[in-house]
Amino acid sequence: LVRAEENERRRIARDLHDQFGQELTALTLDLKILEKRNPVRSELIGRCLSASSLMLDQVRDLTLTLRPSQLDDLGLVAALRGQLERHVMVHGIEVHLDGTYRSGRVSADLESVSFRIAQEALTNMLRHAKARNVWLKVSNSEDEMRLEVRDDGVGFDVDAAMKRSAEGQSSGLRNLYDRAELAGGDLKVDSTPGLGTTIRATF
Repeated sequence: LVRAEENERRRIARDLHDQFGQELTALTLDLKILEKRNPVRSELIGRCLSASSLMLDQVRDLTLTLRPSQLDDLGLVAALRGQLERHVMVHGIEVHLDGTYRSGRVSADLESVSFRIAQEALTNMLRHAKARNVWLKVSNSEDEMRLEVRDDGVGFDVDAAMKRSAEGQSSGLRNLYDRAELAGGDLKVDSTPGLGTTIRATF
């Protein structure tokens, strides 16, 4: 299931890049040429150029969200660093990445699961925590891998959040547990209102 999901994400990301991304790039370049040749209509062309550039940026962001190339090319820590830079630091949140993780000891499937858990945890933090700092730590030994995401945000009642998830009101927290369980891991969420949140996954 995990591998099928990641393969589908990789396929969609590749199609977005190869089809929409390339067409939007060509459109943007053509609009730049038109803008130079038609100074009288440059205001209208300028608006079109801004729109095409914005769409191109959105396609690139979506492609990276679906399946960051760093995960395949440079490994888990690089992919996590990219996630923090693109989606967390831009909100003015101070990030602290502890990457003592060593590649080559863990399967690509488990790296994908770990990345998705961190991605979901960071997304939940951005939506709800109002944090000023976030700490992300990933490490491994001969027989164990650990992932930890901690923030200094407002915190929440874990039991109440799980109840809402069971009732179908929210799926973010449930997704974290499900992803860890699918990969044979264990996930714990510690949070207290006003004292931040810590999410730990162990495989």
